Amino acid sequence: MKNYKPAPAKANDHEGQVKPWQAPAAPSVPDLGLSAVPQDLASYESQAVEVEGSAVDVDTASSRSSEDWFEEDLVFEEDHDAGSSH
Repeated sequence: MKNYKPAPAKANDHEGQVKPWQAPAAPSVPDLGLSAVPQDLASYESQAVEVEGSAVDVDTASSRSSEDWFEEDLVFEEDHDAGSSH
């Protein structure tokens, strides 16, 4: 053991043992289908509003006052109270 002397390291001993370092490539922005969003929003905004179970004209609906809704609520509460008191 006393007579063993390791070989001195050379400057190019690492060649072939490790890969040279390279910076990774820049990631690309994924396409999530968001390119069509402005067109989808424009088509959504241009659609006519449909209300289920109601065939009321737009002119008739806009001519109602807010007091009409309060009267309907009162009638509903009276009907509901009368039905639950058995």
